[in-house]
Amino acid sequence: MCRETRTIQRDPELKIEICTFREVVHRFPLHFHDHYVIGCIVSGRRKLFCSGKTFEVEPGDLLLFNPRHPHSCEELDGWPLDYRSIHVSGETMHATVGAITGTPELPVFRGPLHPHSELVPLLEELHEMILRNDHPFRREEAYLLLVETLLRDCSPPVPLPPAAVPESQLAAVSRFLETGYARNITLDELAHRTGIGKYRLLRAFTRSRGISPCRYLESIRISCAVKLLAQGCPSAEAAMLAGFADQSHFTRVFKRTIGVTPGQYRHIFTPEARP
Repeated sequence: MCRETRTIQRDPELKIEICTFREVVHRFPLHFHDHYVIGCIVSGRRKLFCSGKTFEVEPGDLLLFNPRHPHSCEELDGWPLDYRSIHVSGETMHATVGAITGTPELPVFRGPLHPHSELVPLLEELHEMILRNDHPFRREEAYLLLVETLLRDCSPPVPLPPAAVPESQLAAVSRFLETGYARNITLDELAHRTGIGKYRLLRAFTRSRGISPCRYLESIRISCAVKLLAQGCPSAEAAMLAGFADQSHFTRVFKRTIGVTPGQYRHIFTPEARP
């Protein structure tokens, strides 16, 4: 027997919610939401009824519902539903679009179905970040990227501000990240230090350096941790000195970047120590 679970979790910094369904089999009657819904199916298939049309939805498809957009769905082929979604209130979307374009407004996204969308990995990554309470810097960066891509690919043309920022300001950001990596750095702080809107800074830095500010900071922190571990520093201490907020996040990022856990890497240089 399937044991279905349904959970909703709020991100207080981003002011959005994530929804997680596992092993859901029942039909959802005709309804709408007062918020934007950005969702995807992880496993299973669904028949979706919306705007007088019928759609078949499968893993890899992006679902987009504007506020008050009626829809219903039911199982297809008897498969239970695993589903992830992000819910954004009109107030939060209004502010987010303003941060991205300079003109606060409520977009009307094309939908409801975008088959085999390249946005699904962005959605799943942000959902997972919120689920495991990743650093706010990473979550905000991923959220802004997702909404910017939705505005570009899934709505009527929206003018985006120029990404160009003087190299001297970008170099100042790089130096700050390289020297202040042990601190709790946020995108808001970087924007305040440069006097540039955080979304414009995010775009300009990523274009110039080929990597986002958050990934740049993580790379610096990992480089620092690698040196500390090679000197025999315990993993927990290396994480703290390199600026990671907790051991689990440090281990996850380290293994993703280096290919082994911090303990395994330290063991290479100090075989007598436990990995």
